[in-house]
Amino acid sequence: MTEPINEPTDNVAELATLRKLRDELLSTKHMQKARITELESEVLQLTEARDNALATARAVTIDLPLRKLSEEMSAAPALWLREFMADYNVDANNDGTLILKTKSGEPITLENGKPIQLTASDVRKFLLSPNKAVTPERRRDFSAITIASKASGTVGAPVKPFTNSGEDSGKPLAPHFGLR
Repeated sequence: MTEPINEPTDNVAELATLRKLRDELLSTKHMQKARITELESEVLQLTEARDNALATARAVTIDLPLRKLSEEMSAAPALWLREFMADYNVDANNDGTLILKTKSGEPITLENGKPIQLTASDVRKFLLSPNKAVTPERRRDFSAITIASKASGTVGAPVKPFTNSGEDSGKPLAPHFGLR
């Protein structure tokens, strides 16, 4: 005769082992999903902190000097800055020097080949003098809103008042309004 098969007892033990293994894998899976969720939230927080730090750095290194430049360049700094930023970008070099670039990212150079620094004289020279990079229409727009010079013409050598005799007696004349 044939011997009895012990398959049911072997299957029960194997089934118990497989269930135990399944439970371990499920708990590992849940722990890993929780860890992934935790890491994703950390990434979001770090990304937000990085974006805030970059915005602060840009405000200090680029936006503040650009705003000061617009105040030097125009009596209407907000309008000047809006018009300026419509055509150009400002970036910092590795050494921290601010340079003017086109919207496509190419540095704008003066006639001598040097990149335009973000100084009032360089930017004024670039915007108001004839060149290939600024169209005549934009030059006309910028000349209308840009202060060409802050010189008032009153600074210079002091003027001595005239005397009646034409000689310099050292004493100033009393004001004369044409009535005696």
